[in-house]
Amino acid sequence: MEPLTLATMIVNLVAPYLAQTGEVMAKKAGEAAWERMKDLYTAVKNKLTGDAYAEQTLKRLEEDPESESRQAALVGVVEEKIKDAPTFANALQKLLYEAHEAGAETITQQVTVSGQARTGDITQIGKIEGNIDLSRKR
Repeated sequence: MEPLTLATMIVNLVAPYLAQTGEVMAKKAGEAAWERMKDLYTAVKNKLTGDAYAEQTLKRLEEDPESESRQAALVGVVEEKIKDAPTFANALQKLLYEAHEAGAETITQQVTVSGQARTGDITQIGKIEGNIDLSRKR
């Protein structure tokens, strides 16, 4: 898995845990999923310990877990740590797999806008499964 994708998925699970809205998720997904999210958070926190910038980035997200800019900052930090330490990446992938097996879910999307195109908000409603290509070819 690419470092950016893995980092994004990890932060997408850690942020609700930090927001304590994860308590609702714990009821919905189950205690096992909640515990795996806690394990992911602990693994990230332990890896960032000793790096002042990384620790500060995590602390800022802890203070406002719903902030998209703070989530993005932590994604960047975690991505760097993943690139620098393959064993950390492997550990996160294992924890992520366990979290998904326990019922935790993430949605990660990438939207590419090129040329002189302009876009506003992009909203997805519902569930999409399988190999779906939404591009229009001319």
